[in-house]
Amino acid sequence: MKRLFFILFGSLAATVAFSQNIYLAQTAAGSNTGADCANAHPVGFFNTGSNWGTGAGQIGPGTTVHLCGTFTGTAGSTMLTFQGSGASGNPITLRFETGAVLTAPYWSTSTGAINLSGKSFITVDGGTNGLITCTDNGTGKGHQVDTIGLSTTSGYPTNVTIQNLTISNLYLRTVGDTGTTGFNSAGMQLQSGGNLRVCNNTINDVKTGIGIIWNSNISADVICNNTVYNRDAGIVYAAAGGTSTGAQIYGNSIGGAVNWDTPSDSFHHDGVHVWATNGTSGLMIFNNYFYGDVGAFSTAQIFLEDTQQSPTIFNNVFTTSNNSAATNASVTVKGALNAHIFNNTFFSTTGQAIQFENAASGGVVENNVITGYGLALFIADTGSATSFTANNNVYYNSAGMNFCWASNCNYLTYSQWRSACKCDSTSSTANPNLSSDGHLAQGSALAGMGVNLTTQNITALNLDKAGISRPGGTTGWDPGAYQVSALATFSPPPSSLAGVPVVAGSGATSCDVNADGSTDVVDVQLITNMELGVASCTANIGGSLACSDPARQTVIKAALGAGCKFVSLQWAASSAPGVVGYNVYRGTSPGGESTVPVNTGGPVSSTSFADLSAAPGILYSYYVTASNGTSETGPSNEISVSAP
Repeated sequence: MKRLFFILFGSLAATVAFSQNIYLAQTAAGSNTGADCANAHPVGFFNTGSNWGTGAGQIGPGTTVHLCGTFTGTAGSTMLTFQGSGASGNPITLRFETGAVLTAPYWSTSTGAINLSGKSFITVDGGTNGLITCTDNGTGKGHQVDTIGLSTTSGYPTNVTIQNLTISNLYLRTVGDTGTTGFNSAGMQLQSGGNLRVCNNTINDVKTGIGIIWNSNISADVICNNTVYNRDAGIVYAAAGGTSTGAQIYGNSIGGAVNWDTPSDSFHHDGVHVWATNGTSGLMIFNNYFYGDVGAFSTAQIFLEDTQQSPTIFNNVFTTSNNSAATNASVTVKGALNAHIFNNTFFSTTGQAIQFENAASGGVVENNVITGYGLALFIADTGSATSFTANNNVYYNSAGMNFCWASNCNYLTYSQWRSACKCDSTSSTANPNLSSDGHLAQGSALAGMGVNLTTQNITALNLDKAGISRPGGTTGWDPGAYQVSALATFSPPPSSLAGVPVVAGSGATSCDVNADGSTDVVDVQLITNMELGVASCTANIGGSLACSDPARQTVIKAALGAGCKFVSLQWAASSAPGVVGYNVYRGTSPGGESTVPVNTGGPVSSTSFADLSAAPGILYSYYVTASNGTSETGPSNEISVSAP
């Protein structure tokens, strides 16, 4: 018993010894004990091998190293280099305290600002707002060189997590730059030995956002919920050897790439690019959002290259702006076998939606909504046509949509396509009337026309992009990334919408109604009275706002530049769970509201809105929806108001 007690106690003591916190600043602070930010060790402590181990005051398994304040590096330097690995259940964590920043003119072209140096069981956590940035690198800057934010230089480590970081302006390239410098710049350039997790990071203005390479048989890599924009390549997942099994790329937002255009097409933009000699097995790419101007030289928003085995692409939303389009297709499958493309929503005004090439046989395309593209499906060769099938899709373009089938690629009509491929017998060319975020309209005739895919046994596919459950059993699914029922599930809508035209006095040029030189609570009260013809500020349409309420004052102050003429809208809040705000929709006829909200800066947080863009004399129709950030409720009651 004594021996057992000693073993248990010794094990517990070792664990406790590992669980310590060490604080770092650029230079030593206070008494230099590392106990907190006020007494932080200098950053050189982290980079010295003798400070790593399992003893008290050393960095070892279970240690959290905190970064305090601003760390300023010289051009081409590396600020932090890991000297050791954590252990299973006891990673070494490098955590940015609030406001911590790593900044330099540019960071090392190979080891980056932070060098993981092949160490395993490591977590780098940006905390609330941890930042890695460059101050003088890019077009018109003092330097035009490759640089990296976070790097793994060797070793293909396992069990590494990178999360909550912002990596910004590593190579700030502007539209019109014709040069090719910065080609190897990256927010993250990582090696993976498996169980790599890169999630909840924001990366902008760099050639490659997240680059990952592996060279042996690995499994369980996850790249999730990152935002990458102003990039050439958003996410690159590639192999020098071996097969990656079960990797997941999901929940990411990948923005535009136009600033990486060159006249000579030196950069081939991709949102997500997966390539591997031995390929991947069971790769899933889902719930991602692709948006922005992809420029003139974008290969694809998802590009699967080489021998990927049975990848599944689902619940993604693809949009573009400025009539930009991928030169291949939004989803390009080049040589990958048995690729399944399910329940995606494609918005565009040009280009190709889906392309199979290089004998990418066994493709399945089901439950997708494709709108606006000139070419919906391009099956480029007879090898890709082998065992290909498509059904339960929606293809809509008011000007007509074309297709290509293997050797018969003379831009087939929908009818010719169905005859050639012997597929799509249960698909539709009806207008899906999508909302701005890709939902079918409530009551749409296309609702439920998709095939039920629960037999695929993919848990994430049984939910739509907003996390709403799709029907089980044999009930038909809605095509596209969202269930129409998501709108019904997220309810009720806001109510009691009312509106009035507001004119703050005859000939008024501002909201300073009483002309005392400031817009204040008195003006708010006077304008409220004019809106409603009542003396009490609390008797407004919303029913509860006092004259001093900041939201009420904001409405008035926002109208200063419009001569204090606007349509004032108010409504009763929705009781739906998770409401983050409201969207206001306007049209020039009842039922003719635009699918794009009038409020352009995201959902309105209050229950009132001043429509400053309403043209004088026009009779407008309005309704309001509640938003939880990913879904909207159905509409409120509809009203009509003449703009003053």
